[in-house]
Amino acid sequence: MPTLATTLELCLLSLKCLCGRNSRKNMNKQSDSKWTHIFPFLMVSLVYSALAEYSNCGENEYYNQTTGLCHSCPECEPGEEPSNSCGYGTKDEDYGCMPCLSGKYSKGGYQICRRHKDCEGFFRATILTPGDSKNDAECGPCLPGYYMLESRPKSMYGMVCHSCSLAPPNVKECSKKKKRSHKRVKCVESD
Repeated sequence: MPTLATTLELCLLSLKCLCGRNSRKNMNKQSDSKWTHIFPFLMVSLVYSALAEYSNCGENEYYNQTTGLCHSCPECEPGEEPSNSCGYGTKDEDYGCMPCLSGKYSKGGYQICRRHKDCEGFFRATILTPGDSKNDAECGPCLPGYYMLESRPKSMYGMVCHSCSLAPPNVKECSKKKKRSHKRVKCVESD
């Protein structure tokens, strides 16, 4: 919170100046006594009001001291993610968007880049559509030797293919039609 830190520093500096030894020499003892009691209360009130302004900002908003209002953080384009932080009242000076690294995607906005689905390695499925910087990969049917449960949960893990070696009987993806090979044997008579 760079802007909040400077506000606090200014408050503390003002408190030191008004209540410090140098200012006491210039004021008479009665007015010095009043300022010593009132000024800290005023400074604490100012600090808390500044904190209140920051805390009124939402998840994707920063507090603009010039306007005294919360403003929306800039959104990133699809294929990009935010660099540094912005939200809940603060915004880094070098806040911006940067492109997703290879193998990751983002739909934009305030979303971070996420890894593409590992269709072959995790899901044991074919790749229907490879992922790019703006879209996740889409998995297709199971790889040979794997099948998908008929009554699967409606979650990402329900899309995982299972090994045919553990399949119950009559699973169509795992039933192999065995080809019978008929070899003709020649009988050779020997003397």
